[in-house]
Amino acid sequence: QLDGPEALTLIEANKKDEAHRLHVEGEIWVRRNDLVPLRITLAASNLEGTTAIREEANVNYTLSPYGALLPALTEHRELRAGNVTAENKFTYANFHKFGASSDIKFEVEK
Repeated sequence: QLDGPEALTLIEANKKDEAHRLHVEGEIWVRRNDLVPLRITLAASNLEGTTAIREEANVNYTLSPYGALLPALTEHRELRAGNVTAENKFTYANFHKFGASSDIKFEVEK
């Protein structure tokens, strides 16, 4: 979205590129003492008539034992005319810290 009152444009390829202008609202939940994000919520909606669309998503975050902020859970729901048409839940766990190193050597011919 470049400008205008709508915050998001949804284009449906399976419906001849039909465009829906969606209003977006959400929240960012942070930890009080250091403002680290704990949850981000998002709701995008166009609630007009029988083509009413609402997309909802939540992402919960956690700090890894290595100090990195990582997603722990993502939930998504799509509603059309008030009926749930899609629901997804992703859980992330068992994060591992990986390390790598390399050397670059140049040999000069004499």
